[in-house]
Amino acid sequence: YGHLSNPLLWRTYGFTLPSAVEPSWTCTFTEQELLSAAEELPMPSGPEAEELQGALQEELQALPNLHLDAGLVSDELALLLQALAPLPGALSVPLLRGLCMRRMKAAGDVPLEASAEDGARVRRSECLCLLAHLEALDELEGRSHAPAQGWPAMPEGTAERTEGLRSELRTIQK
Repeated sequence: YGHLSNPLLWRTYGFTLPSAVEPSWTCTFTEQELLSAAEELPMPSGPEAEELQGALQEELQALPNLHLDAGLVSDELALLLQALAPLPGALSVPLLRGLCMRRMKAAGDVPLEASAEDGARVRRSECLCLLAHLEALDELEGRSHAPAQGWPAMPEGTAERTEGLRSELRTIQK
């Protein structure tokens, strides 16, 4: 089945793997989730605010669903970053952070322990992916990762699985 995460295995084949052997962690956002998160971004005041919000909505509607992978900058994330780059206001980091935080809040308790139940395995994979992105964004902004909302830090021994994501985001930022 290749290098598929539990959310992708579940959606495609109807089963999951034990968390210890899951090869990657992923999370997918729909266009509507992107648009909703964009509406919550702080915008500059004045006449250019409406124009900027319209341009942002237009760019987001042209994108596919956003698929995140804890180990790398996915093609869809690269497209999002590329689409937002020309817009003023450095919107990509706040948008991505907002998306991740909204999903974490919706997930409730973060199931980091191993489970035999498919739903818990899917949620664990998604939460680890979101945590990896939140930590990478904190690193980009020069902040130490202080898990918000009571969410845990990434489990010990997982840093090497997310180094590709952090490295690629640092490269893109330059």
